[in-house]
Amino acid sequence: MSSDSTPEKQFKIAKKLLQDGVEGDKQAAKRAHEKLLRLRETQPHHALIEAYYGSSLALLSRDAVKLVEKEEKALESLEILNQAVEMDPNEKKFASYAEVSACICRRLISILRK
Repeated sequence: MSSDSTPEKQFKIAKKLLQDGVEGDKQAAKRAHEKLLRLRETQPHHALIEAYYGSSLALLSRDAVKLVEKEEKALESLEILNQAVEMDPNEKKFASYAEVSACICRRLISILRK
């Protein structure tokens, strides 16, 4: 097995892609989501993968064109982020995901008011 195919390596790549997505690269956001979806399937009890997956959904919501898709992805993102925190409530990195959740809520409210 190549070292590129280890879950740790794939997770590292997914995190880099997600960061590129945060910085505006829509294709990187989609690729991060795909990688995290696969990782999530192989490691269903990994709280950090779950949290990053939820964040990838938030980016897909941000980039969606249709209002219904924005709403669906934003709500799913919030659910996933909450699940991640429930899986490992002591994870220190989850403080930043609370900020992501708050941002998603604010954006969703502003979209729905239009």
